[in-house]
Amino acid sequence: MNGTDDLSGGSTDIDGSTIDYVSMISTYDPMEQTTPLRPIGPVGTRVVERIEQEPDEHTQARYRVSIRTLAALMTIILSIAIGIPIYRAVQRNRWQNAVADDVVSTMEIVDDILLQNHGNTGFVNGDVSCPDPNTCFLTADSGVITKDALNAGTRIPMHAGDSITIRHNSRDGAPAYEYIVIGENVHLPGSCIYHSSSGEMVCDWR
Repeated sequence: MNGTDDLSGGSTDIDGSTIDYVSMISTYDPMEQTTPLRPIGPVGTRVVERIEQEPDEHTQARYRVSIRTLAALMTIILSIAIGIPIYRAVQRNRWQNAVADDVVSTMEIVDDILLQNHGNTGFVNGDVSCPDPNTCFLTADSGVITKDALNAGTRIPMHAGDSITIRHNSRDGAPAYEYIVIGENVHLPGSCIYHSSSGEMVCDWR
């Protein structure tokens, strides 16, 4: 008999040939493979370990958030570390310029006060002072003259946070026609002193 009538077993005539027995071989199904693949050699072992140790998506997302947070904190820290010295330098330069401007703007006014009132009750122990602040005024930008609490002379406020102390250069109460102008600031330590005799100004940063 020609054809393939029965392939399950037994004797079958195929194209004139006689086959005693045909055994069916099942196809390979990978889903039925239950034995796990084992890595072959040290390289395969490292590859399998790396795959098993790779973090999942949730862990990777947390890593990304942590890295971004750390980067933001580092940016803030660097900004503060760089910004503080710059701010201090700007403030110091602003204060020094303000003191210099104040000294120049008050020199002529102080000269007039000394020439007009020297030896009168407006001066105490050779210092420029005002016993009654209500009766002592300056017509320039200095405003009202107020008595210095430290008894160093007359303090004339010029700018917010800045001040000028004007006093005689005499310590013994004798008449003195030289005066010094001390620029002071509550924010930065130090002062600039102007000497009327030499016309020089020296700044001392403490």
